[in-house]
Amino acid sequence: MALQTSGQISLNDVNVELDNSGTAQIGLGDTAVRELFDISSGEIEMADGYGKSSAILPTQTYTADSNEFQNVQPNNSSTTYDLSLTFSGWTPQAGDLVIAAGWGEAHVGQQPHSNMTNIYNNYGPVWDSSGYGFRNSYAIGYRICTGNESNTINVITGGAHQSQRSNLPAYNIYNIGGHSIISGAVFRYGSAITGVSTRNTQNTWPNEATSSAITRVIDNSSVSQPNIIVCDNGARSSTSYNNAPTNYFSSMTNAFEVDRGGGNTGSQPSNHTGSTVFRPSNGNESITWTSFPNGSDSSLKAGRFSTTLLLSF
Repeated sequence: MALQTSGQISLNDVNVELDNSGTAQIGLGDTAVRELFDISSGEIEMADGYGKSSAILPTQTYTADSNEFQNVQPNNSSTTYDLSLTFSGWTPQAGDLVIAAGWGEAHVGQQPHSNMTNIYNNYGPVWDSSGYGFRNSYAIGYRICTGNESNTINVITGGAHQSQRSNLPAYNIYNIGGHSIISGAVFRYGSAITGVSTRNTQNTWPNEATSSAITRVIDNSSVSQPNIIVCDNGARSSTSYNNAPTNYFSSMTNAFEVDRGGGNTGSQPSNHTGSTVFRPSNGNESITWTSFPNGSDSSLKAGRFSTTLLLSF
């Protein structure tokens, strides 16, 4: 909530905005009131409180997603490439926070770009016992902006398909490169973000095979620090991408979900999908979310990842 923008403001209104009892003792000169009204010293009056809010939720949020394909010749196992996200309408300011999550399929697993601070990255196994083929990989990172960036940020560094192998599935004997699906968000608060730490990092990538929905709880009920919860579902299945994810996180309020559907390159079918949600919070709450698999067959591999980013201002 926020205090009204016109008319009379009562001390009861101020108490409620500060999450106090409506009858709690309070005065205009109290530190909490001055912080709310943004009057650090000197004369203060009720009109200074018009429109003021105790919430620390972001004032602006930008989201972006991308399907990226890199076609390279076989045996280029050391080849890496950069993947970027463009946030439409965003002019970077110092203290903005960029968060990016990516799922990929390439022999050289992907990881956060050097622009980003790594939160987590993991390489799955290759598809065949000879060590050739694709690795499933997952990466997530963040960047506290200086204000000198453009609105296009390199967020992921990925690898290439290593080798052409006749013993792989038919669609892999072509010169097919890495496949990545990435998403990200930019958060801007009233005050510049100066630091980020993490808690509750949960990862089940890449070998959680199930055809049933799974409910998860992220318990931040004892954390009063403002935070952003990031949850991701990434899936690979031999089923069609007609089951691309939608509304994975419909039970979350105030959340920004990016659904990453499939695409295709060459003769490779597109059955690689994912979805990411970015959920800002003022803290002291538990979040419940439900993840759904992509398809229902036994070859399903779905990664489900979540973390809490604690913010400092």
